Amino acid sequence: MSIAVLHEAAYGRAIRRLAVKHRLVEEIERKKRSIGAGIAGEERVLKYLGTLGIKWPVLWDVNLEISPGHYVQIDVLVMLPAYAIIYEAKNIAGRLRFEPNPAGLYKYDEQGQLKARYDCPVLQLQDEIANLRIWLYQKNIPYSVDGAVVMTGSGIIEKPPAQGKLFSLRELRNDILGRTGGGGRTIEELWELADRIAKENTPFIPFPVFPRLGIDDREVYWGPVCEAGTCKGRLNRKSRRNWTCNQCGWKTADPYTKTLEDWFLLRSRTITNAQVRELFGISSASASRLLAAYNLKKGGKGRATYYYWDYTEPLMRVKKAVLA
Repeated sequence: MSIAVLHEAAYGRAIRRLAVKHRLVEEIERKKRSIGAGIAGEERVLKYLGTLGIKWPVLWDVNLEISPGHYVQIDVLVMLPAYAIIYEAKNIAGRLRFEPNPAGLYKYDEQGQLKARYDCPVLQLQDEIANLRIWLYQKNIPYSVDGAVVMTGSGIIEKPPAQGKLFSLRELRNDILGRTGGGGRTIEELWELADRIAKENTPFIPFPVFPRLGIDDREVYWGPVCEAGTCKGRLNRKSRRNWTCNQCGWKTADPYTKTLEDWFLLRSRTITNAQVRELFGISSASASRLLAAYNLKKGGKGRATYYYWDYTEPLMRVKKAVLA
């Protein structure tokens, strides 16, 4: 699972954890839809590029550090002999207008009423091109960079941008083939450079999301919750292998993985034995066995020991844990 997909899932888990009328539920739902649309747009670009049978490297979800805490983030990067091409995918439906003052992409309904405003994707692309050029300069790699915004949704462009390249998916073929003349790097050199970029790629980790949203830990119930439909009931432990929802009666033998995932995605990058004891109402020995049963990393010593999840890998049990 990619970080982007996990990010979308985190907002879904946030909605399950928060009260129905929480002040930020609507905002979180919008963020979830936006991330989902972005993932779908990027996947459409990659799928279309796959049909072209091109031999050059294609990278996605590129995140390169150009200064401490400052990164260039790229949806799709196609590495041609003479150019690196950034494709910024946008998956937006509706009637769309690129307006200059202030610069943005505006979405209207059928009656001409403004429904949403987005950051200008052309300016976003320009930033990405400039930042990738900086990264290449820092690494002493001579390579030209260009790019285009690719509209992958069903949106109708009523007013295109005054400058910058804006394509539909099917225009990518001509854009790529028009840049593949003589000169530039060999295919072997391109793959060497692609390997270097992949090695220096540092996935952006947007977790935990609640601190970023300004949601206090005390606003949320962190113990096991019901996973049945839209029920938000809490789970009560009836026996060693029986947890039951106090509202709908849904039952499970293993609420641990989802609860731990929610903790790492929403609340904190680390967890301690004491926090696990509080989450599940179990003993210190049981908490230790539970933590050891997962593919978690370990840091600190003694009472300062903590555990953390490598978000680039699925959280899963690697062995059984018998809990008292």
